[in-house]
Amino acid sequence: MASSHTQDGLKPLEEALTNRISIFAGQSGVGKSSLLNALLGLSDDSILTNDVSNVSGLGQHTTTAARLYHFPHGGDVIDSPGVR
Repeated sequence: MASSHTQDGLKPLEEALTNRISIFAGQSGVGKSSLLNALLGLSDDSILTNDVSNVSGLGQHTTTAARLYHFPHGGDVIDSPGVR
């Protein structure tokens, strides 16, 4: 388990992704882009993200197209739009 908010589990995840091509896929609004921001050491708005909706309590669909990101330590991750 990894968390972009607490930073827990980021190091083992980074090690697992090193020198591989991976994809972050999952439901819309669960934090795929936020996790990638944390792994790459980017500010929260480098890869566009949204807060959880105050109305529904669910994450908001933000990523609209798949994009490939390169890790400086080797490896690539595709950030994909969420499944609705």
